[in-house]
Amino acid sequence: MASDRFENCQRLVYSDFAAFAHVLGVDPTDGSLSALAARVCYESPLPPHWTEQVDDQGRIYFYNNLADTSSWEHPLDEAFTATLAVAKELDSPDVTIDIASSKCQAHLESVFQWAQDALKGWAGPFEAATPDDGKLEYFCNMEKGESSWLNPCLSYEYNLATRHRILTAVLTEVGYRTASLEHKPAKADDAIVSDSGLLQSLKLPLEVIRLGQAPSNAPDAMSPATSRGPSLPEGTDTARSFISARSQVLSSRDFDF
Repeated sequence: MASDRFENCQRLVYSDFAAFAHVLGVDPTDGSLSALAARVCYESPLPPHWTEQVDDQGRIYFYNNLADTSSWEHPLDEAFTATLAVAKELDSPDVTIDIASSKCQAHLESVFQWAQDALKGWAGPFEAATPDDGKLEYFCNMEKGESSWLNPCLSYEYNLATRHRILTAVLTEVGYRTASLEHKPAKADDAIVSDSGLLQSLKLPLEVIRLGQAPSNAPDAMSPATSRGPSLPEGTDTARSFISARSQVLSSRDFDF
């Protein structure tokens, strides 16, 4: 079941899968686990508040309407790269479902620990006054002197949920391959996942990620800067993932977290 917080996230509509996979360093036609993982990456919705845009030269970029920032790179680029590395490592006849499950679990546990460490010191929500006497919620890390309009928990939860879904698809395929090599009848996807313990071992307890409570004296001076309007990313020489928009909009598929 999809989380209510993520149900309105947008999917890619301009990017072409072949070009998308190429940017990730994957041949989309070779039948590998990496190709399968790249397909799931491509079909994954963007994180909250992110949209796919096209500039006047037909190049794709990504825009966060809450933070008012833009980037040539997909906001989940690092997550995609890391999970593709896991998929590549598992792409061997010698890898059993138990080995694959163990490696997937180790990956997600390390990311979970990274998320917990990154959230230390964050608190909120605080309230910031707007010019029209309204209120906006924001979050801050007084130890680092940082602030954000977006609840930082959401970014890490979404990152973990996306990695989990990619690795679920990979592990399911490993289960099919293992059954084929052992000349056993293929099982349904949910049976493979259940037998591997994936739902129990990889569904990390995201609910334990919580921010500290906001003190009564909210630091107004730390509220994020007022939006000044969107701007395109600067330069293209270091951009790893911008690609030209395809001529037709893609149809989207439904996916649950």
